[in-house]
Amino acid sequence: MDPYRRTHKRTTPTNDQQALAINATLNQVASRIAAGNMLLDALNRRFGGDTGKFRAWLKNNVDISTATAVRAMQLAQHGAMLDAEGYTSLQDVYRLLGLDERVTLSELQQLAVIIDPAA
Repeated sequence: MDPYRRTHKRTTPTNDQQALAINATLNQVASRIAAGNMLLDALNRRFGGDTGKFRAWLKNNVDISTATAVRAMQLAQHGAMLDAEGYTSLQDVYRLLGLDERVTLSELQQLAVIIDPAA
């Protein structure tokens, strides 16, 4: 991915190429989708959908909040569509999917799907 590719809408107007590259990395949808897929795998394969164990593991081992993890997993569920549409701005994607900063426990529980480890 070209780090200088402009997003659909920047949060900070700038023409500074280095700042554009940093902003693109910070708001990179593809990175969040990849992380979301890994988080979904941990929640559902490693912890068998147990959100309590998952949240404890997340708090003790991963550098993001539960809310950020939930959002990343929600993005992963829509990854193919977001990639096909070329979205690169998290702000645009959250707006498209109707997501905001408020994350509920029920949203995390909806992401927990029992997966047979043998599968």
